[in-house]
Amino acid sequence: MAAMPWRMLISFLFMLMHKATPEALCTSRESITVLEGEHFYLKCCQESSSPSPQIRRKLVKWYKGPVNDSVELNSRSMKRLAFKEDILEFWPVEMSDRGTYYCTIQNGDHISKLAPWDLKVIRRDKDRCFNSTHITSKPVEVGKALNIDCTNDYYQETAFNKSLITNCSSFTETNTANVNAVLGKNGVVEDAGYYTCFFFFYHEGKIYNATKTFEVTINQANQLVNPTILGPQIVEVEVELGKEEVLNCTVSGGDLSDCFIYWIPFPNNTRLEEINLNNTYMNDKIYASSILRIKHVEEKDFNTDFNCTLLSASTTQVRIFRLIKKVPADIPKFVFTAGMIAAVSSSAVLVFIVVLCVICRVDLVLLYRDLAGKDETLADGKTYDAFVSYQSDNQEENIFVLEILARILEDHFRYKLCLVDRDVAPGGAVVDGVQSLIEKSRRLIIVLSQKYMRGPKYELSSGLHNALVEKKIQIILIEFLPLNESDYLPQSLELLKPHSILKWKGEKSLPHNSRFWKNLRYLMPVKGSKSSFCNLSSFASDSGSESLPVLPKSSFST
Repeated sequence: MAAMPWRMLISFLFMLMHKATPEALCTSRESITVLEGEHFYLKCCQESSSPSPQIRRKLVKWYKGPVNDSVELNSRSMKRLAFKEDILEFWPVEMSDRGTYYCTIQNGDHISKLAPWDLKVIRRDKDRCFNSTHITSKPVEVGKALNIDCTNDYYQETAFNKSLITNCSSFTETNTANVNAVLGKNGVVEDAGYYTCFFFFYHEGKIYNATKTFEVTINQANQLVNPTILGPQIVEVEVELGKEEVLNCTVSGGDLSDCFIYWIPFPNNTRLEEINLNNTYMNDKIYASSILRIKHVEEKDFNTDFNCTLLSASTTQVRIFRLIKKVPADIPKFVFTAGMIAAVSSSAVLVFIVVLCVICRVDLVLLYRDLAGKDETLADGKTYDAFVSYQSDNQEENIFVLEILARILEDHFRYKLCLVDRDVAPGGAVVDGVQSLIEKSRRLIIVLSQKYMRGPKYELSSGLHNALVEKKIQIILIEFLPLNESDYLPQSLELLKPHSILKWKGEKSLPHNSRFWKNLRYLMPVKGSKSSFCNLSSFASDSGSESLPVLPKSSFST
């Protein structure tokens, strides 16, 4: 007997747990239509009101395709599918999910095969949050209850938020959280439209939604609708003294044949004139308008209320128009226009100058060096302007370094280079000699190539030590031949940025005033030589993907 309360308590807790779990309705329709991109589920269940314990331990399998040619579904083959006992969930459903689905239930040795479903996936209408063929009609009579409650037995517990949106007016995930999910009121003509219930879910860190759209139609055939003056009761109109002004009073709804619209003060046809427009039909509604024309506004009009009165058998309404004097602009229009034109023109000129300076930055610096005539190499104790490191056993690189790079830099721009094959005597301690020559040089020029990047270079490691650790030398990188994607720069060279790699472009780079030689002189020590100012056409044809180099600190010593 003592064990009885414990059994009752366990049974009670089991009932609570079972009740807290959202129960999905069995999917009984043979053909189902769902919107693309939404969450959707199918439930496989037998026709049984109270399943036995054996059925609760059933094994459910899902298949897609005709019964004789189907494929079993699982979460490994399709990541968007989720299997929860006898429920198949789509996160989300896509156009490719169209087709036939069915499920089997195995209880012991017995396997039941349920009738298949034909799943149709459709897209939303353009600029709408629904498809006009996939909506529920909801007719309402004027003055009767219009209730829309976004409830769903399965989504009630799983959705973290619900929203009711009218005519897709606020269809964004950021502003739906504050929209009421329940509509309850008496229907009026203006309530006609589309109402969409949104259910929002979290699944694996993402937000999904499911929707249901109602088309509300308002039936007023048997209802007496009173005519109404459209707009607010009091209207303030800003006018200018002495100018003409027109006040519009429009009435809609009900039978306008017995309505009478008049103005107070009563128009006298000298300065005030009343114009009545014929009834107009638009969007199944009838409109009547009366216009009061004030031919020229006087000072006394600012202290007068112009009342439009609607008189009918069922109602009397008044709309009040009050005139407010328009404050003149502080600045005359021509002065303001001239000032705006001057400001825009000045800004455009300033932007043009800034862009020109950015494009011709290198040319401007070289021009300043030539005009200043200074030479930073006179008293620094260095022997060479640059030490050139390259792959000497490569014929193409030899020709480039010895016959092009050295000839133009030394003969035309008066720099002094140190080349190992030319200036270092054979034999002796080559390593010590290279180290000494690098220390006597103001720059280290490294000619990059595929073979150079794949082989060790002593002058490279020595120059990097001087550049990164002792800050004694600046390194200039020249890409002689295009490097493959596999030829990554060593991490130590990456630390040299923001210096750019100068790219040799063959015949385009040969002229002395090409972008290549200007960028190279920009990075070399300050030394007087002839220079040409910025040529935009040559810049456009030769720049390609090569960006302007960053000005070294020593270049500002001029």
